[in-house]
Amino acid sequence: GVFFKVQIATSSTQIETTPENFKGLNGVEVYLSGKFYKYTYGICRDKSKAAVFLNEAKQAGYDSAFIVSFENGKRLNWEKL
Repeated sequence: GVFFKVQIATSSTQIETTPENFKGLNGVEVYLSGKFYKYTYGICRDKSKAAVFLNEAKQAGYDSAFIVSFENGKRLNWEKL
């Protein structure tokens, strides 16, 4: 099914997903998209709950964070939700 995550960062080199590397956020995940590593925070099935993760990411200093949708492990929509 469809689920939502908050994208917080993109990098051309892989970064270890420890809280120390992501302003204290726990549970950061990474996936490869083309030549770039995309870092996401939180995972849920409800977009309104994803908004809570988005708020946490922004409070941690990720001002350009946004919600993205996935299905079967693949990002669905390349527009910011």
